[in-house]
Amino acid sequence: MAIIKQSFIWRICLFIAALYRGSLLSRVWDSVAEAWTRMWRSSFIGPAFIGERRLVSDWGESLLCIALTWLINLPAMLLYKLRGLTPRFWEGSVTLRFASWLGENAVVLISWSVLAILCIPYKRWDNTYSLILMLMVTAFIFLYGMKGRSRVLDVSGAGFYASAFACLVILSFISSDSMSLSFRWLFFHLSCMLAVLSIVSRVRSREDLMRLMLFVSLGIIAASISAVLQRRAGVEVNKSWVDLDVSGDTPGRITSFYDNPNAFGMLLVMFLPAAASVFFAGRGWRRAVGALAFVLGAAALALTYSRGPWLGFAFSVVLMVALLRPKLLPLFLLACLLIVPFLPGTVYSRAKTIFNFSDSSTLSRLPIWKASVDLIKLRPFGVGLGADTVFDAIYANNLYINKATFIHAHNIYLQISAEAGVFAAFVFFCTVMGAIKAGIRTIWKKAKGDSLRTMTGGCVSGLAGVLLCGLIDYPWSYPRIMFLFWVAFALLASSVKLCKAEEAGKALI
Repeated sequence: MAIIKQSFIWRICLFIAALYRGSLLSRVWDSVAEAWTRMWRSSFIGPAFIGERRLVSDWGESLLCIALTWLINLPAMLLYKLRGLTPRFWEGSVTLRFASWLGENAVVLISWSVLAILCIPYKRWDNTYSLILMLMVTAFIFLYGMKGRSRVLDVSGAGFYASAFACLVILSFISSDSMSLSFRWLFFHLSCMLAVLSIVSRVRSREDLMRLMLFVSLGIIAASISAVLQRRAGVEVNKSWVDLDVSGDTPGRITSFYDNPNAFGMLLVMFLPAAASVFFAGRGWRRAVGALAFVLGAAALALTYSRGPWLGFAFSVVLMVALLRPKLLPLFLLACLLIVPFLPGTVYSRAKTIFNFSDSSTLSRLPIWKASVDLIKLRPFGVGLGADTVFDAIYANNLYINKATFIHAHNIYLQISAEAGVFAAFVFFCTVMGAIKAGIRTIWKKAKGDSLRTMTGGCVSGLAGVLLCGLIDYPWSYPRIMFLFWVAFALLASSVKLCKAEEAGKALI
């Protein structure tokens, strides 16, 4: 941090910021921003967009939520009963007491698990790892429930729409055209469900939330260093990833610990704003970790040459500034414009092709999207879980004719519609938008500089950025990225839950 603050660029930034604060432009913008905020909050549209629906607000007290909570926590209750029948055996076991302690402090275990999932190289990765880790975490949490904690997993914290989407996923498996193909995807989704429940249930303080986001930042640092080393070693140009006729000067695209530059790029979009929030909300060495993760991650994102994630990242950063420091938005946009001439030539050249519709990667998506829409029209309730099931349905109905193979819909909303149906896609949209809305409400309630406000802003921005990427790509094509997507969702849901608990003046236990 000291090196950065002593640099010439830092001094220039401070000088520009000082000029801006006392300028006419600053005063005009402050007035516009304040007027816009008042109009938004007092309008019909603002409360309708940001306000909490009764269906959502009353979810925790509903009979369905109570029933689901009882069912999911049944193993913990049974273990508690078993402990009562044989107290000497359980109380005398050092191993079981240690396991119970791990369940009570599950955030530590979850943090290390997420770090491992972020850092395992692709060649050594197995999609069962995330499920195994989450089953282990859940088992420890249930063992903690032996102490008499009847609700060790909190369904209400996940929210109504997330719970509904989980049910629709299970229903999609049951009604699948091929249960054998959908079976492994059911387990991928199960690991995501357990991650959301575990994180939302066991994050009980700001410190817990900060710890998780800190470990995510450490994972980003490790992945970004791997990406930089990969670039230094040299990466062969993959012709299937770059249209050499349009972007002939684009070098080999890095993938880090992952198999695909777009997947790595979308991962960075999800978590770079979180790393920035660790810098702004943390203290001491934590700030250094957040800053390092953001700088290295941004550099790695540039080296992916992934145009969709670039757009998603730009949107997420602008959104974060607009939410947390709206008065600085003009200055920030000006700084972004000033940076453009200093971009590497290959990055600038690649960025110019974003809206070039003659690019083969752009053109190849058009028949894919058409085939996906045609399948949805034919099967509006979905064909079953998994990209494999959709693949078979597309070719069985002769909906896609192209030299390039149909892998997935290259759009998260179309893919979910094809797998689980249009209604499931709508519920998914409500799930993520509901979390974003709740996050924005949290930001509005907290004072400037509040650490929870800052962390919430990072979570909202990252999730919004990857949703934008989801319009032109499918983040869940890699189950590991799907798992980390729901980790990002759970971090946001946890921050909202903490805000509600602080507002109500009660501690989370």
